[in-house]
Amino acid sequence: MIANRARTTVLSVAVGTFLYSLDTNAVTLALPLIQKAFHATIASVSWVLISYLLTITATLFLFGRIGDRWGHKKTYNLGLAIFTLASLVCSLSASLTTLILSVVVQAVGASMMMASTNALIIGSVPEEYRGKFMGASALAVALAACVGPSLGGLLAASLGWRSIFLLNIPVGLVGFLLVAKNVNPDGPRHEAFHNKTGNIGSLPKNPAFFFGVSAAFFFYCSQFILVFLAPFYLQTTLGLNPAQAGLMMLSLAISLILVAPISGSISDRLGSRGLSVVGMIFLTLGAALISSFTSQTALILVGVGFAICGIGVGLFQVPNNSAVMGSVSKEHHGLAGAILATGRNLGMFAGEAIAAFFMGSRELSSFPLACLSAAVSALLAMALVLGRADTGRRKFVTSGRTSDPR
Repeated sequence: MIANRARTTVLSVAVGTFLYSLDTNAVTLALPLIQKAFHATIASVSWVLISYLLTITATLFLFGRIGDRWGHKKTYNLGLAIFTLASLVCSLSASLTTLILSVVVQAVGASMMMASTNALIIGSVPEEYRGKFMGASALAVALAACVGPSLGGLLAASLGWRSIFLLNIPVGLVGFLLVAKNVNPDGPRHEAFHNKTGNIGSLPKNPAFFFGVSAAFFFYCSQFILVFLAPFYLQTTLGLNPAQAGLMMLSLAISLILVAPISGSISDRLGSRGLSVVGMIFLTLGAALISSFTSQTALILVGVGFAICGIGVGLFQVPNNSAVMGSVSKEHHGLAGAILATGRNLGMFAGEAIAAFFMGSRELSSFPLACLSAAVSALLAMALVLGRADTGRRKFVTSGRTSDPR
């Protein structure tokens, strides 16, 4: 009964997770078209994503605290409603400035969902299945990564970039209704809110939490450098149209979608550190390979490079997230999830800023150096993973109990 309820909760929440992940992946692929539509430079059009990530980063902590105070279900669904309505406004934007401002409002809704997602899942899932169900949540991200580029490319090529934002409306409505019906209200935690000074101060002193969040920052920095560069390389250097570029990026998403659920289950039994380290090795190798790509590179090799990166992402993301959330007590899950999401979005922002810096004035001539910076960031994430205790292993494997080692 508990497992069925947990499964229903995770699947309902996963719709919103899929939505904001789908939007990010689809819009990223459409950036070259948005650039042409508004006669903008790569640096200026990059603010569509930079403003999105900055807004999320600036508000995640706030909404994590509000979720602990007000209830994560309410916070999540209000965020989903805001995100859906803002998507309609984005589709009607008549200038790049208007689009960026609309994306800021959209990001507020995404931030409310992100701050509450992990807390809703952790609060409904038995501890011994935490990695497995967080793997299911990561599967929604992987599905979005799989569908986003190809669907975004097809929509942009046939109906224009505005159709990408319009797609969010029916998906958002479905997600809102599912969460309203299937997710139990979690209620406020007054003591966690009023004792916020102690809670905030204790988390950085937790080595597993600190190193896990820091590793997530460098991991997402590496990933987003590559995610930002890929559409411009595929469409500008190789001359592919948006639909073809989206299909080329399927290799990354498919490898991720195959690896992520498995890595969650394995980390429940064997621990998270080893998987995370192997994941960063794959991501480093993939980024180094992509840095060698030119206009003459065979498409099959391009697909292999993206696939290697996808394996690395799948091996790292779920085990590391599970270890971070498992290192704190239940009453701090909202705060911990918000801090983890903040680290993620700071990494995404840093990755896009690094990519925009290399590409801004010299366009695609600095592509190899930008990719190598992604490899360096992945190595830093691996070093931080090696610095934390392996909190992912469960005692229930050998003793039948479900507590984490501390």
